[in-house]
Amino acid sequence: GADSTDAADFTNCRIKFSYDKDDFSNAMTIPSTFGASRYWYNPLNSNIWPSGSTVYFRLYVNDGHHADDVEFPRNESLFYFKLYYSFYVQ
Repeated sequence: GADSTDAADFTNCRIKFSYDKDDFSNAMTIPSTFGASRYWYNPLNSNIWPSGSTVYFRLYVNDGHHADDVEFPRNESLFYFKLYYSFYVQ
């Protein structure tokens, strides 16, 4: 709608990865790129994590209308959101 920010106008888009579902203070960060097909993507090589590990991730973005970036999921989010935003390395 007229009050929403177009995805192409988002700034500071990135994904953070952590072994701890609630601690992203030392997380690995990968910046996002806006593609020609109108979506954000992050190139990722999953070989950087050891086999058998669970990696949690959070999405960050700023719409240009707020001082702080949006983070999802957050520490206050329900556990199933944190689990949904994770993957297991085989």
